[in-house]
Amino acid sequence: MQKIIEFLKKRKMIVGVAIVVLAIAGYFSIKAIKGNAAGVTKYVVAKVEKGTLITSVTGSGQVSASDQVDIKPTSASEVTSVSVKKGQEVKTGDFLVQLDSQDSASAVADAEVNLENAKLELEKANQPSDELSILQAENSLEQAKQNRENASSDLTKSYTDGIGSANKVFLDLTEAMQAMNQNNLLNFNYYYDVTKSYDSGKALYYKNTAQNSYQTALKLYNETLSDLGTTSRSSSAEEMETLINNSYSASVKIAESLKNYINLIQFYKNILSSHNVSIDSAVDRQLTTFSSDVTKINNGISELSLAKQKLQSSKNAIINADSQVLEKQAALDKAKEPVDEIEIKTKQNNIKQRENALIDAQKKLADCNVKAPFDGIVATIDAKVGDSVSQNASFITLITKDRIADISLNEVDSVKVKADQKVTLTFDAISDLTLTGKIAEIDSIATTTQNVASYNAKIVFDTQDERIKPGMSVSASIITDSKADVLLVPVSAVKNSLYVEMPDEDIAPNATSQNSGIILKKELIQQQITIGLSNDSYSEITDGLKEGDIIITRTIAPTTTKATTTTSGNSLFQMGGNQKNMGGNNLRSSQMQRD
Repeated sequence: MQKIIEFLKKRKMIVGVAIVVLAIAGYFSIKAIKGNAAGVTKYVVAKVEKGTLITSVTGSGQVSASDQVDIKPTSASEVTSVSVKKGQEVKTGDFLVQLDSQDSASAVADAEVNLENAKLELEKANQPSDELSILQAENSLEQAKQNRENASSDLTKSYTDGIGSANKVFLDLTEAMQAMNQNNLLNFNYYYDVTKSYDSGKALYYKNTAQNSYQTALKLYNETLSDLGTTSRSSSAEEMETLINNSYSASVKIAESLKNYINLIQFYKNILSSHNVSIDSAVDRQLTTFSSDVTKINNGISELSLAKQKLQSSKNAIINADSQVLEKQAALDKAKEPVDEIEIKTKQNNIKQRENALIDAQKKLADCNVKAPFDGIVATIDAKVGDSVSQNASFITLITKDRIADISLNEVDSVKVKADQKVTLTFDAISDLTLTGKIAEIDSIATTTQNVASYNAKIVFDTQDERIKPGMSVSASIITDSKADVLLVPVSAVKNSLYVEMPDEDIAPNATSQNSGIILKKELIQQQITIGLSNDSYSEITDGLKEGDIIITRTIAPTTTKATTTTSGNSLFQMGGNQKNMGGNNLRSSQMQRD
C-alpha cells in the first residue's frame, strides 16, 4: 500500500489529468443517457417501388430412373396435325405430328429439276460450242468479276463496322474494369477474411478464382486499350481484325471475372446469412452493379461475335468470288476449245452431286412425318395445329420411365401446381448440386396415409447429371405464380391487410436511407389499399398507392432504458483506412427483383 501511495505522489500530475478526463467523459455519458431516455417515436420509411413478385411451394420425394429426347424439326415448318397429347405413352415408330410438307415437297421438285439440268449439261458438253455459248460464258465471267468487286466492298464495310463495335464495347469494358478496380484487393481480402472462419477451403477457392480471373481480364483489357490507340479504319486488315478479336477475348474474360467476383460475394452472403450475421447493404449494391455490367458486356460480346461472323462471311465471299471468277474464266476458255474428256467427267460428277441432293430433299420430306424414336411418354408437346416450329428447336420431349423426380405435395399446395411450371431441385446426397426442371404431370387422385392426403407430381429435369442415381432424395421448389412490373411494399408495412401508414408531411430526399428512423411532426395517414399477390416478404398493391409514394415500414418506440452503444468492426469499405459512406436502402428480399 505504501508503494502505491509513493507511486501516486510521484505521478500526481498524470493522475490529476486522468481524473479530469474521466469526469468529463462521465458528464457527457450521463447526458447521452438522459437524452436517450427522453427520446421520441421514430419511423423507418420507404418508397413504393415496382418489381417482380414470385410465389412458390415446396415438396420432397425421390429420383427414379429417367431419360428423354427432344424432337426437333430439320427445317422450320407449320404443324398440320397432332396425334398425341401430353402424358400419352407411345411405341417406337408411332406417328406423333405431321408438319407442313409443302416446302419440302418443293425442295424435292427443285432437286429433280436440277438433276435434269445436270443431265442436259452433260448432253450439251458432248456437243461443240457455238457463238451463243461463248457469249454466255463471257457474260458469266463479267458477272463473276462484278460479284468480286461487291464482295471486296462488303469486306471493307465489315472491317469498318467491326472497328466501330470494338470502340463501342470498350466503353462498357472500361466501366466494368473501373467498378472492379475500386479497392478490389481490399474487397477480395475482406470477403475472404470474413468467411474463412466458417469455411476456409471454399473461401480461399472463391477468392483465388476471383483474383486470378481479374488479373487475366486486366491484362487483356490493357492489351485491347493499346490496340485501340494504334488502330483505326485506315490500318491494315490484319491490325483491324486483331483489334476485333482481342476486344472479343477481353470482353469474354472481363465478363468471366465479374461472374467470379459475383460468386465470391454471393458465397459471403450465403455464409453470413446461414449464421444469422447481418449483411451490409453495400454488398447488394455491388452485386447489382456487377450484374448490370455483366449484362452490358454480354451484349457487347454478342455484337463483337456478330462482327466477327460478318467479317468471316465477307472473307469467305471474297474466296468464293475469286473461285467463281476462276471458274467462269475456265468455262470461257473451255467454250473456245474443243470439248475434252475432263469436262465430260466433271459433268458426270455434277450429276452424282445432284442425285445426292435429291436424296437429301426426299429425306427431309419424309421427316415431316414425325415419329417416336423409342418407347416412352410424351412429357411435353409445345405445338398445336397451326403453330410454327423453328429449325432445330425442340417442340416435343419424349421420356422413358426412368430418371424423373417423383415428389409429394400436400393437398393445399397441390391445387397451386400445374403442368409446365418451373421447378428448382436440390439433392440431399449432392449438396452442391441444384437443377431446374418443370412439372410433367400431377396426380388427380390423392394418396392417403394415416388420414393425410397427398398428391404425387412428376418432374422432368432440364439437364441431366451423372451423379444423380435412382432412389436419391430430392427436394423441389415450384414457382406457382409470378407477376412482373407491379407495385410492391414490404409485408411489415401492411396493417390488417387493409391499409398502410403514410407521413402527412414532406420527407427529406435521404429519409428512405435512414434505417435508424426519422422523427415526424404530424399524425400518420392511414391509406386504404387493395392487396393482390403476396409472399413472405412483399405484397402486391393493386389499388390505393402509386410508384414513389412514401410509406411507414417500421415504428421505433422511444426507449426508457439505459442507452447502449454498439461498436462494430470495419465495414466493407473501411478497411485499410479507406472509408466510404454505407448509407442506402435496406437489403431487398431475394424474392423481389427491382425493375
